[in-house]
Order: sequence, then C-alpha cells, then structure tokens
Amino acid sequence: MCIGAVEENKNQLFLARVLVALAETGVDGCHCTFAGPPTDPEYAEHLRRACAELPSGTVTMAGELDSQAVDALLAASDLLLLPSHRETYGMVVTEAASAAIPALVSAGTGAEEALAAGLALPLVEEQWVAALTQWLKDAEHRGSLRDEAARLRPGLRTWGDTARTVLAAVASCEAPAAADLATERNPT
Repeated sequence: MCIGAVEENKNQLFLARVLVALAETGVDGCHCTFAGPPTDPEYAEHLRRACAELPSGTVTMAGELDSQAVDALLAASDLLLLPSHRETYGMVVTEAASAAIPALVSAGTGAEEALAAGLALPLVEEQWVAALTQWLKDAEHRGSLRDEAARLRPGLRTWGDTARTVLAAVASCEAPAAADLATERNPT
C-alpha cells in the first residue's frame, strides 16, 4: 500500500515506474493500493495513466479514505511503500508499524526516522525493484521484517501518547507566561 496525498512530493509516479519495472522482470503476485486525496489533480491523472500500463489487477486507486477504510486497508496489507521526496516525520509509517506492517521508505527523509521495521532506500528505481523482488520472492526475509514489526509494535507511542505530550508542552509554556503576566499586572 502507498498512503498519502496524491501529489509530486509523495512521489507515487516513481512507485508506479518501479511497479512497471518489477512487472517487466516477470515478478508477479504484487498488488498495490494507492490511497489518499488527489491534492494535485494533474499529477493524479499522470499516476492513473502510469498505472494503466501495469497488468490488470496490479493496482487499486482508492482515493481518499475515512478512518475505517484506512483501518481496513492496514488490515489487508503487508507492506507500506512511501517513496516521498520529503517527509518531516512520516506518521503513516508509524501507523503501519502500529499494525505490525514493515515499510520501504525514502532514505534521508523524516520517514526514515519513523521507520520501525523495513528499509530506507534512495530514490533509485533499481534498488526499489530489488527490494520488492526480495519481499515478494523471499518468504524468510518477508517473515523477518514482519516479525520485527510485530516485536516493535508494543513499544510504539499511540496518538493518545502524542496528544498528551503536546498538551503537556503547551501547558508548560502557558504556566510561566500566565505567571509573568500576573506579575506585570500586580507588581509587589
């Protein structure tokens, strides 16, 4: 699966080229669901045309999904693909990891920081084709990445943990500011 806004930064066209190259090597058994809002309609159309070059049944263009549909996609998927040019963190990588799903992400982006299990690869088509070939053909490799993702899953922070951390940080900033304001109004 590839989840993210359909736009140049998320680089789904790169992934479509990788999937075309993978099909050309004769490797089959691969299906990729592209999910996310088409924030750049022209780019989305280019992606749709690129995916049309793939064998029938290889790709699903799911569009924007609600939270229940994302949960269903996570339950039905076994690998996240995120070939972004830039990521500040890669929350979708953490979401996949929380479902014990490993990922292939772009090296040198924030998605690499979020990576719990999987590989960070440079944006070189041949390397992504090789990684997907290994994923599809090597059950032991696939199993070890899944096991790693499952092992790391209990230690991952939840959305609730993140919200509590942010709220605590905001509260700690507000308390001194409120005290300073009170002192300014009522000097002793």
